[in-house]
Amino acid sequence: MAFKIENGVLVKYTEENGVTDVVIPDEVTEIGEEAFSRCNNIVSVSISENVQKIGKYAFSFCERLEKVNIPHGVKIIEISTFYSCKSLKSIDIPDSVTEISDFAFRESGLESVTIPDSVVKIGYEAFMKCKSLKSVSLGKSLKELGGGSFEQTAISSIIIPENVTRIISGDFALCPNLESVTFLGGVPQLDTTHFRNCKLKYLSVKNCDVYFIKSPDECKYASNDEKLRVYIYHSPYLFVNNDIRNNMYFMTSGDYSVKCWKYFKWAYAAAKYIHDGDEEARNYIKKSLSNFVKTYISFGDAYVISILAESNEFFTKKNISKFIDMANESGNSEIIDIMRKLFQ
Repeated sequence: MAFKIENGVLVKYTEENGVTDVVIPDEVTEIGEEAFSRCNNIVSVSISENVQKIGKYAFSFCERLEKVNIPHGVKIIEISTFYSCKSLKSIDIPDSVTEISDFAFRESGLESVTIPDSVVKIGYEAFMKCKSLKSVSLGKSLKELGGGSFEQTAISSIIIPENVTRIISGDFALCPNLESVTFLGGVPQLDTTHFRNCKLKYLSVKNCDVYFIKSPDECKYASNDEKLRVYIYHSPYLFVNNDIRNNMYFMTSGDYSVKCWKYFKWAYAAAKYIHDGDEEARNYIKKSLSNFVKTYISFGDAYVISILAESNEFFTKKNISKFIDMANESGNSEIIDIMRKLFQ
């Protein structure tokens, strides 16, 4: 095979007609930059465990490459190492790797990937435009995700490890199948682009689960002993694009003074009051009662309205006529009946 090797470094591989499977000699300890770049005939590469480093762009644009191993001595998957390896459907990342650099697997054919616990950082656009990538498991030691790291992939859910303190812009943007996001730790640095054009149905941060639903009929107000469940009838785009960090901080703190999306505050307060009889939630509802009730009448959520009515804390002879008018305007017969029975 046509290898150019200098002092243990495989500087360049030159393709040979009919050769699709490549075995790298044991004398090689490093694969140089662009060593196999644009070798479009190779289908598999076997790399000796003696190799400690794989250079930038080493296998970039090898569009027929289906199988390659990463030796256990490799610590960094360098910039664009497997860029546009469109036939590469799977890869085993050894637990020696601590960093996956910028563009490392961008536009590759990966269908699933498991990031080992050894990895601390995933670089900029590392897996961007891996259009077949449906499953991602992130290791527990991960601290930083680079911008656009999983943008435009096919993932449907993602769990962010608790040590992640920073997520740079657009990491999960334009993922049309992304419905579920779970943060195991606190609220990392976020901005409005992270989940842009995703169809989120579920978002979880520490002690609070948020469900985005299309109809009040989907809202069961169920909870367990550990987490509060909040249901929001509006598009998740509104939730995530109105300062997502503040929304998520509110989810973890329950501090009503935090500036965040008002519909989420109301949904949170309703859930807290219904489940726990929470005093702060009660006070917040009372403070914004007119808009709160108007919103839930417009949602058609008779359950929340009935809970408020049964408590005898919110509706009075002074304000009931206003709320009956709101109910009449909505045309929701169930809510109209609830309101009319209050002071009969």
